[in-house]
Parts: sequence; C-alpha cells; structure tokens
Amino acid sequence: MRIASEEFAEIGLQRKRVTVARSLLKEARSQAQSAKVRRKLAKLLARRAIEAAKQAKVNLAEAQNDLARAEALVGSNGDNGHAAKRKTAKSKTPPRGISKLSPKQPVAPAKRKTASPVAAIAALMSMPEALSSPISDPAA
Repeated sequence: MRIASEEFAEIGLQRKRVTVARSLLKEARSQAQSAKVRRKLAKLLARRAIEAAKQAKVNLAEAQNDLARAEALVGSNGDNGHAAKRKTAKSKTPPRGISKLSPKQPVAPAKRKTASPVAAIAALMSMPEALSSPISDPAA
C-alpha cells in the first residue's frame, strides 16, 4: 500500500508541474502578443510622424509663398525692400500616394496695382482664407 500512496503523490506533483508549465506558457504567449501589438503601434506612430513631418514641410512652403505674395502686394511700403530680396520657391509636388489635404484655391489676378497702403491692405483682406486663417502651432 505504501508504494501506491507514493506513486499517487508523485502523480500529484507531476500534475502540479504541468499546471505551472501551462500557466507559464499562457503568460509567455500573452506577453509575446502584447509585444507584437506594441511593435505594430510603434510602427504606425512612426509612419504617422513621418507623414506629419512631410505635410508640415509642404505647409511651410505654402506659407512662405503666401508671405512672399503678400509682401509683393504691399510693395516696398515700409518693408525696406525685403520683399524684393526674398525669392519665391516653387512648391514641390508631393510623392505619389500622398494626396494633398487641402487643395489651394485659385487666386484672381489683381485688376490694377496701387501704391497706397490702404488699397494694399484691402487687397490683402480679399485674398483667400489661407492668409486670413490663424496659423496653427506645429509644436502643439
């Protein structure tokens, strides 16, 4: 009888070992799955950051072009000739696969040029909303 009870005790210990091994396997699988999810999320966030940086670059070029046009409209009234020195850079076309988020609206050509500051300010106010909209802080 004593041998049978020792065998039962051994079987009980082996069952506990199997139970512990199963729980460790389950925990390891869970950790592996969460690591996989974290990697995918990190990759997604990196891709979004790259796209945001590209879009910010395009927005900067458009803002610089708008500034140069506005300074050209104002003329040399109080800008000490800075508008004439600034070159307007052509905005590069975005690579394939990246669509523009906000297409530029066409600007009607000016009918006549005036030298008065009041007329220049009125011309600036009539420009598309790209100049009249508040500038968002890219660092925020």
